[in-house]
Amino acid sequence: MKDVNALVEVIIRDVVIKYDREDVKEGESLLGHLITVTDDTKVIANQTLNILLAGRGTTASLITFTTFCLAMHPEIVQRLRQEISDTLGFDKAPT
Repeated sequence: MKDVNALVEVIIRDVVIKYDREDVKEGESLLGHLITVTDDTKVIANQTLNILLAGRGTTASLITFTTFCLAMHPEIVQRLRQEISDTLGFDKAPT
């Protein structure tokens, strides 16, 4: 985790420098808002990492639960396959 924190801090430091050099509107992004609230790159890095990790966990839970529900309802899977076939066909990969 020490290496991850070090990498995130370097990235955040670069973004802070970019925000200082350019005229970026306050609150244009979550990261931009954090930069306007504090100058502490450790705080900004920690908040950014927390948001990224929180998103990862919820996404994994959603995918797991969806897969479970589909396994319990094969008739829904069949309808999904039919819709994909009707919309995309099987000749090409979805993009």
